[in-house]
Amino acid sequence: MMKSIWDRRAKRYRIRGLSGPGKVIALSEWKAAARLWNEYMSSVSGWTIDIGAGNGGFWDLVKRPENLVCLDISTGFVKNPDINRVVANAINPPFSDCVIECIVALGLTEYLTDIEEVFSKWRNLVSDGGKILFTGSPPLLMNRLRKLFSPDVNIRNDDEIVKMLQITGWRLLHPKPVHAGWQSLFVAEAV
Repeated sequence: MMKSIWDRRAKRYRIRGLSGPGKVIALSEWKAAARLWNEYMSSVSGWTIDIGAGNGGFWDLVKRPENLVCLDISTGFVKNPDINRVVANAINPPFSDCVIECIVALGLTEYLTDIEEVFSKWRNLVSDGGKILFTGSPPLLMNRLRKLFSPDVNIRNDDEIVKMLQITGWRLLHPKPVHAGWQSLFVAEAV
């Protein structure tokens, strides 16, 4: 049951980014994420996990870390032989605590119901100083319309996400969220 839900979500996300306005919007979000990656994370040398990686297209925009694993529960992603892949649950990634240096989660947290629990679990994956780059869906008109057609989209304001980060042991690196497309992008460090 859960896997089929994620497969449908992944299909929607892939379709959205194939052409027209959806592609332009998705690319603007990835480009903003790439700028944040280059500013705060390009020196990552340990393991990086891209949770909810989809087809791994984000990694075409930045210098890919040597130790990258793309994790996605959907089996419908486009296979890229140059990227290590793990098919697993984003909420409970199959990694030991304190082994990941960096987490990327683009276009994923809007589908997670309990972000406090997820941020806490992800915090356990990284040591102090580990970093996270992720997106959230703020209450923009387009996200509200999306929610009408896709009730599983969770709209959260930026302050709510920042509060959950702080509660779960993260601190913002970029002074405020960056807005691109329909997303807010956050960069934080484990403390």
